[in-house]
Amino acid sequence: MAEWVFPVDPNCPQVKEFRKGISEDPYSSCCPSDVLEELVKDWERKHISKCRRCREFACANVSVE
Repeated sequence: MAEWVFPVDPNCPQVKEFRKGISEDPYSSCCPSDVLEELVKDWERKHISKCRRCREFACANVSVE
């Protein structure tokens, strides 16, 4: 089944901070990749609903996987 993918803006300061935090967190290296991926997707969905910059970026770069 196809899924709509709405990417966040990689230059958004909050996205950069989140990704840096995830990469530096020692627990994320112990977390199974599918669980970590779901956590990131959930954060991105919530973030897009609050961040106009990322919402506009997502609408311009939407894809179907």
